Amino acid sequence: MFLCILIICIVFVGADHITFSPPEEAFVLYHSHQNTNFTSVFVQDGCPNSRNLLATVYSSDVSTSRRVFEEVPLHCAVKVRIITEKVTVVRPYVDLLAVVDESLISHVGSICVHAQLTSFTSATELGKCYLNSHDQRDTSSCVIRVPVPFSWFPEHNRTSVVSVSYTISEKCDQNFHDLPQHLVEINSKMAKQKIDWLANATDVSVTLRSSASQSFSQNSMQTMFLHVNSWGNETQPMEIRLWVDSRMSIETVYPTSPNWTIRVSSASRPFFYTSLTCKPQEGMTGFNDNIVAILIKMVSSTEVMKDDVVLHWHVIFGSPAGNNAPDDHKVATKFSVISDEIAAVIIVPRRNELMNMAVISGQQVTSSLRVFTVSIGAKPEDVTSLSHCISSDANILKVSPTCSSVYLDGSETNGSSDAQIYAHFLRYTTAFSFRVWYPKLPLKIWTSSSQLSAIKDWKVGFWRDLPSLGGVKRSRAARQFACVNRFQNANIKVLASLWIEDIKTGDQLYLSSHKSILFDVTNIVHNTLQISNRSVANVQFHEGRAVMYGENPGVAKLIVRNTKRSQDLVSENVMVRSEEVTTTGLSARPICETSFRILPILFSAAFFKIEINHSKSLTKLYQQCSISASVSYSDGTWEPLNDVDSTFLGMTAHSDNERVLAVSHHASKVHVIAIDDGFPMPSVEISLHSSAQCASTTSGAAPAFLAVTVLNVPIRISGMNASEFSMESDTSTPSGDRENQSLPSVPMHVFVLTILGMILLFLLISCSGYSGNKSTAERQSSNGDDPSRTSISYHGSEISVFIAPSQANVVVNQSRHPRYTLVDSNSDHNLARVVPKEEKWTHDQFHTWTWKQRGRTEPPIRESIA
Repeated sequence: MFLCILIICIVFVGADHITFSPPEEAFVLYHSHQNTNFTSVFVQDGCPNSRNLLATVYSSDVSTSRRVFEEVPLHCAVKVRIITEKVTVVRPYVDLLAVVDESLISHVGSICVHAQLTSFTSATELGKCYLNSHDQRDTSSCVIRVPVPFSWFPEHNRTSVVSVSYTISEKCDQNFHDLPQHLVEINSKMAKQKIDWLANATDVSVTLRSSASQSFSQNSMQTMFLHVNSWGNETQPMEIRLWVDSRMSIETVYPTSPNWTIRVSSASRPFFYTSLTCKPQEGMTGFNDNIVAILIKMVSSTEVMKDDVVLHWHVIFGSPAGNNAPDDHKVATKFSVISDEIAAVIIVPRRNELMNMAVISGQQVTSSLRVFTVSIGAKPEDVTSLSHCISSDANILKVSPTCSSVYLDGSETNGSSDAQIYAHFLRYTTAFSFRVWYPKLPLKIWTSSSQLSAIKDWKVGFWRDLPSLGGVKRSRAARQFACVNRFQNANIKVLASLWIEDIKTGDQLYLSSHKSILFDVTNIVHNTLQISNRSVANVQFHEGRAVMYGENPGVAKLIVRNTKRSQDLVSENVMVRSEEVTTTGLSARPICETSFRILPILFSAAFFKIEINHSKSLTKLYQQCSISASVSYSDGTWEPLNDVDSTFLGMTAHSDNERVLAVSHHASKVHVIAIDDGFPMPSVEISLHSSAQCASTTSGAAPAFLAVTVLNVPIRISGMNASEFSMESDTSTPSGDRENQSLPSVPMHVFVLTILGMILLFLLISCSGYSGNKSTAERQSSNGDDPSRTSISYHGSEISVFIAPSQANVVVNQSRHPRYTLVDSNSDHNLARVVPKEEKWTHDQFHTWTWKQRGRTEPPIRESIA
């Protein structure tokens, strides 16, 4: 016989509840027509504010938690700003500033920021820098300077664009496919040129052209052009020799005219000059344009450089092989050297987009901010403490004057796709544009039922005041205990849609990507969710959920109120009725183990899905399972018993085979534990009745049950049968060889003790069976109210079990007595407000009924077998 040992895992999101801590960092998305086996989750930018963002899944009284991010995503730990918005031919490079988040720097290792420029012809240029490196002292920020080749610049003072992309990884080995592209404008125009004469012959002149304010500082790079003006019959070839200062280096020499052939060479020691051999096209009679672009860089030095930079030029006209003597010209050009100046002031926010949840929660939303300067020599510096910031519109976004943070306090009136703040440092001013998402009003309140009815025969106790004698008020008024019908509960969800509306175009953008996908913000409305009349109903938060409890018949309103602006964000009418509903069924399912995964959704950094798996089989001895139970009513609603106050109900549970499956329960919490695997499908009978104070009857009979269900709990202990089989095969002997076998050499005293132990064990089993049969009629389940109790006695077989926090238990006696199996009665529920019709409650493995449906007037007689 083929034995399949399988852990049955089901995905049952509808009956589970997911919360996050801190609650304002992640939100469950509510789909109006969701019919999937996973739950979508939104984490802004895919980046938590801290590494300790926890997700917790609640299933009945079992909770499972884990970090949303086991490791900090590197793109969350580094912020990259593109400094250069327009590239000129004088400074042909693009600068990027990379900054490590101070709060996450201790959780990440060395980081490489790799940048790439791409031209319209798909040519690329690369640059990189390392952050948080242990080899260097200060690597919390760096500047990546990527040069733009002269060939990318358009001709005749035109404008073109290049795209900038970057990656963040541990090593600079990631590709740049499918990354965001940021466009940067490049322009070949050079305004206000400075002209230095290098040579002036009879029919030709050579000049050096640079910017009017040409100067050098440490690590600075600038471009110079050699310009030739020829007006003779035939343009002569020439050689231009250049000696540079020891503090300078020639980075690039690029021919700018197709009419000239340029050959670059370097002279060997002791001359150390760069030679440019320039040969025009044959027969060219006139020319007036630049022929060479030279990119010169001043090398880094720790010394203070005060002396000017001098470039020595030697221009030789004519061919070296010619008969005529060469016409040569020598000249020196001088450029000033200045200290490294500020090239740009950059605002580096932790987030580019903000979610204005302060309007809903009443609690301030804050995001940190830093201000940096980047010098001409590509040196970054944090100047946040020396800067001053203001906001362009405080009704959309606020900023601290010290530039330490931007914040939202709930008093804002709308959002914007271009909310700007300004930072001032010395004589420099810069701006940054934020996108602020605002809740679309009114919000939406979802309730599992807007009408709460009294439940027939479900009694709860309370103390009521008696009228005082003679109308005189006493310090201690007389009170009387009474029992009344309990009112139903209802689950509440507060849902929000964050959006931005463009006033000019009327376009609407939704943060969740669609207007029908809403954020579940229930867990952040503790301070703003109110009910207008607390004598009618009350709202309590339990495990991150909002539950409304009926108190007295009447009408009330659920309100989410913004106290900053004294504005109701949404209101919903609820009614508590005295009309009675009856319990129609009790459904249950075992939850032996819960696990869940958090998986990213492709092509979206902010969206994730949580897949929840439940095991409903006991797979090892002494494993404990929780029973999740829900009760349904005649009006088509249902509620989990875990949401009902434990003092308002009583539950009893009995196993049909207590030598295999033991049961314990405390009020609304029922647990089962595997004692043996001799019977693979034991059953548990669970019954629901009123609270203990109101469940007793005057006749002394057992209290009437509100609903009863029978639940099958599979026991599939892997390896148990295999171990027993190996034990038997090891101790058995083939019949043909028994005569030749001798008894093992065992000491006599050990053999005698073993025989006595077997006799004693037989007597104990006999006594246990007698005790179990005698106590059948008097059996009552333990229903202590102390949740800290860990030692529980299970009736029927006199088994004492200690339930440890690790679910490892010690059992005094184990034996296998297979018994008849009752019908399983599990029912799965969705989050839908409408419960399926009655016939859908019954199928192959799940069945729910009450005693009236079974046609029985009293519970069946159970027997206990030792």
